[in-house]
Amino acid sequence: MKGIFSNWDASRTLRIVLGAVVIAAGLIAGKTILTILGVFICLHALVVSRCPLCDMLLPSKKSQQKPVYKNIIKKYEQ
Repeated sequence: MKGIFSNWDASRTLRIVLGAVVIAAGLIAGKTILTILGVFICLHALVVSRCPLCDMLLPSKKSQQKPVYKNIIKKYEQ
């Protein structure tokens, strides 16, 4: 449970609020499909911490680091 409620940023907060508003609108209007959509938006905010598309488009910080070979390559001695 700690993983679900940790690292809340603005996008996760916005998704949970938007999901709650859509659920309330669905219940007031009596539209089941709108309520289900709101539940999916809330579940997305709870389960997914980032957008998967963002991970594919943005380069990771690890790929920008250059490897260090000083400690790996040793001089050949005869």
